[in-house]
Amino acid sequence: MRFVVKYSYNLSTMNFLGHLLLTYPHRELTMGNLLGDLVRGQEAKLLSPTLRQGIALHHEIDHFTDNHHGVRELIALIRPTHAKYAPVVVDILLDHILANQWHLHSELPYMDFTQWVYDLVPDFLRDLSEPVVMRLEGMVDHRWIDDYDSTEKLHLVLSRMDRRASFPSQFVSGIQDIEDYYEVFASTFEDFYPTLREKLTLDALA
Repeated sequence: MRFVVKYSYNLSTMNFLGHLLLTYPHRELTMGNLLGDLVRGQEAKLLSPTLRQGIALHHEIDHFTDNHHGVRELIALIRPTHAKYAPVVVDILLDHILANQWHLHSELPYMDFTQWVYDLVPDFLRDLSEPVVMRLEGMVDHRWIDDYDSTEKLHLVLSRMDRRASFPSQFVSGIQDIEDYYEVFASTFEDFYPTLREKLTLDALA
């Protein structure tokens, strides 16, 4: 799952869920994971070693996802509708699958997890630049990661994406994609996400 920023900075920070669960309950690693595509260059170098490790984990998650055959097939499946934004839509829809199958991946209830993230963020804002702080405060104030467990709330997420896109987009048609291909998305998620979690665990033990 990637925060695709090469198209628009505003398209980053929209699909946190799958990333953040992978580093729970480690507070500083999770915060670094959250910062993965928000903090770059010199600003990243000034952060603590553990925050930088979280950023590196974020990019490792991205790399694994980018190269997973099932995810690539999902992107190809919806590319006729979404063109260059197809990878972003896939990431968001996979977060929707995770939210709907949350009990299979976490003992902590979904809304308790999102609240844990919101409570975490303020403790790290003092070391970040104003644009990043504003972005994260917006996430907390509007409770963005609560919005993946129902089709109605997912529609709001996708509508926000359409408003922020730099090029013509049809993000909101992702609702039709998930209705048409739910089982395909769910099967792909259940194939790659546990494997990704196991890989990160093994890497940490290496």
